Amino acid sequence: MAIKANTTITALASALLIVISVLWTQVVRAEPKIGVVDMKKFLLNSPDLKTSMEALKDKFEPRRQEMLKMQSEAKSHPNDDDLQREFNRQAIEFQNSAYAARTAATQVVERSIVDTIRKYAATEQFDVVGSEAPYLIDPPFGIFATPVDITDNVLALIRNPGATPAARSAPAPAFPGAKIGVVTGVNSSTRSATEKSRIRNYAIEHGFAIVLDTVYYAKPQITITDVTTDVKALLK
Repeated sequence: MAIKANTTITALASALLIVISVLWTQVVRAEPKIGVVDMKKFLLNSPDLKTSMEALKDKFEPRRQEMLKMQSEAKSHPNDDDLQREFNRQAIEFQNSAYAARTAATQVVERSIVDTIRKYAATEQFDVVGSEAPYLIDPPFGIFATPVDITDNVLALIRNPGATPAARSAPAPAFPGAKIGVVTGVNSSTRSATEKSRIRNYAIEHGFAIVLDTVYYAKPQITITDVTTDVKALLK
């Protein structure tokens, strides 16, 4: 009887282990693969942006010299209202023109960087790639889905555009659709613990799995929703 009972217990334990193993495998298969990147680091190390800024410096240098000369004249004639107004007008015009040119050049480089991020993410089979500091990765994802910083990997591709990331031989397990929240213009590093808690609570209440301030890449089955307006209202 004792041997039979032990055999029965062993069989039940084995069956339980099999069930747990199956459930564990199902959970792991459902975990998202999350990548994060540092866009500032990309821009600081971008050879294309450096080249563009040097070209703009050369382009605007003659006009800058003219403005410096005009500034000197304005300082020498403080009572000449017409000269003061004209200098102020031209100075503002010059600043706006230079700022617009820098912004346009930076946006071109940023678009190229995002294309590289997407290329790397698709090849490495990430589900979503966003900014470096997620506001929330909600359970059950938070148990398994630790964001992977892929900044240096993408930076290597930026520096060597001809390189191609090695494609994986087997497809990644399917990750079911999830709601991703995007909060733009709300710098998480300057927010208090209370404010961050409000953002997390809002996300959980509305069924968001992950909240980021920028999403650079996401698989088609993932729903991305901009919740900036709601979040800013919470923080007032």
